[in-house]
Amino acid sequence: FPVTILKGIIASLTTYEGATISATQAMQVSDTMIKELTKSSHKYGLSVDEVVSAYRAMLGNGMSVGMSLKEIAQIATVGTLAVKAFGMNTQQTNQELKDLVTPGGITSASSTIATALGITNKELKALAEQSKKSKGDFSEFFTYLENKFEGLARVAILARMDTVSGLLDAIKIKMQMAF
Repeated sequence: FPVTILKGIIASLTTYEGATISATQAMQVSDTMIKELTKSSHKYGLSVDEVVSAYRAMLGNGMSVGMSLKEIAQIATVGTLAVKAFGMNTQQTNQELKDLVTPGGITSASSTIATALGITNKELKALAEQSKKSKGDFSEFFTYLENKFEGLARVAILARMDTVSGLLDAIKIKMQMAF
């Protein structure tokens, strides 16, 4: 179900990487992104539905700050992995990651990951403004988030397989791949 909704959202895009695209092209982009999210999910032993759900939650705001679909996918995957290390559920994961691509969206009440990683609204707003001034080059916004997640993600990958939920997710994924 989350995959179908995501396909619809991406298929509704009228532009992609600065070019106008047809509905058929948008569906092809959608299929490519679903394959990438699935591959990343399997690589890190995450549920495809959880990563797709996080991606969907981040998509609109991520694009509004100029992130590419691939960049949003990377942060959705690494972010889901990191948030799972904190033991949060899918709904909370989605909110946490959406906050990170919403300049001004971080609150102490709902942004546990941002607070833990030292990410502030002031920094996100400054990066978004700087990106707008540099003719829409939002690579710094993405790089900033990627760097903030790097250490936490490495530890989360190692710790994930030492938990019952991590092992169960890995078994579930292997069964899905078999069928």
